[in-house]
Amino acid sequence: FPVTILFANADLYISSRLQLYVTWIVFATFLVVLVVTVNYFIQSYTRDQVTNLREKTNKIAQMLTSKVNINAVFERNNTALMYDLSDYYNTDINLYKADGTLYATTNNQLVENKFRANLMNPEVYEILQTKGSSAAVVNETLGDLNYLSTYVALFDKNLNVKGYLNLPYFSNRRDLFRDISDYTVTILNLFALVFALAIIVAYVLAQRIALPLNLIRKQMSMVELS
Repeated sequence: FPVTILFANADLYISSRLQLYVTWIVFATFLVVLVVTVNYFIQSYTRDQVTNLREKTNKIAQMLTSKVNINAVFERNNTALMYDLSDYYNTDINLYKADGTLYATTNNQLVENKFRANLMNPEVYEILQTKGSSAAVVNETLGDLNYLSTYVALFDKNLNVKGYLNLPYFSNRRDLFRDISDYTVTILNLFALVFALAIIVAYVLAQRIALPLNLIRKQMSMVELS
C-alpha cells in the first residue's frame, strides 16, 4: 500500500507541475506580447506625429517664403495668408522675427492670457542660430500640457533669415489610448482561447506521461507480500 500511494502521489505531482508550467508560460508570453506591442503603438504614434507635423510645417513654410508672401508678411504686416493657412491646415501658427521676438500668432488668447511668452524658445533659437540647423522638433509645455512643437527658419531670396515659423501640435492622446485598449481586448480574448487550449493540452500530456506510473501502480497493487 505505501508503494501504491507513492506512485499515486507522483502521478498527481507530475500532472499538477506540468499544468502549472504551461499556465505560467502562457501568462508570461501574454505579458511580453502586450508590453512589446503597447510600446510599439506609442513609438509608432509618436513617429507619425512628428512626421505629419514636419510635413505640415514644411508646406506652410513653402507658402510663406515665396518672394511675394515673405515680403508681404514681414514688411507690409499682411498676416491674412497666415490665418488662411491656419484655417486650411487646422493648426495654430506663430511667427517670430529674426531676433526671436513674437511677430504674429493665430492664437492671440495664449499671449493675452500670458500662457506663451513673447520670445521664442531660447534653446531652439540657439540651435537654429548657432548650429546651422534650419528646423527643429521639440517637446514644450503649456501649463500642465506637454506637446510637440516644430520650428522652421524662413529665408528671403538672398537666403537671409527673415523670421521663424512655429507650429505647436496638441495631440489627442485619447486616440492612442483607444487603439491600445482595443488591441488589449483582442489580445485578452485570443490568449483566453490559447490558455484554455493549453490547459487541455497540458492535461492530456500529463495523463500520457503518468500512464506508465499508473501501470506500475496497478502491477504493484497486485503483488502480495508474504
